[in-house]
Amino acid sequence: MVNIPAAFAEAVENDVVVRRYRVIVGKTEKPSPTLTAQITGVVLNPTWTVPSSIAKTEISAHMRKDPTYLSRMHMEVLDAHDNPIDPQLVDWSRARTRRTSPCASTTAPSTRSAR
Repeated sequence: MVNIPAAFAEAVENDVVVRRYRVIVGKTEKPSPTLTAQITGVVLNPTWTVPSSIAKTEISAHMRKDPTYLSRMHMEVLDAHDNPIDPQLVDWSRARTRRTSPCASTTAPSTRSAR
């Protein structure tokens, strides 16, 4: 069960909390959607593909201000075929308006993914 206001997830077995994990649940201005479902499996520290809306707005803004942003965040830029490309070759001033902007994703599963 994910407790969105408290930003943690609980693993429950036989009505007893057996594990508790920190989670990222969104910002006030961009709240996480809610749902109710039974979870049968969990992937811890997965790779994550940044949604294009975030890549075009937030990531491109960070890269315009700090060209080392993706490297510091342990992320890479992928082309349309999921091949890594050099972020220095991307025109980040145009990325926010291009229909097919590059996509950023974490490079590997890691405990850094939830920080």
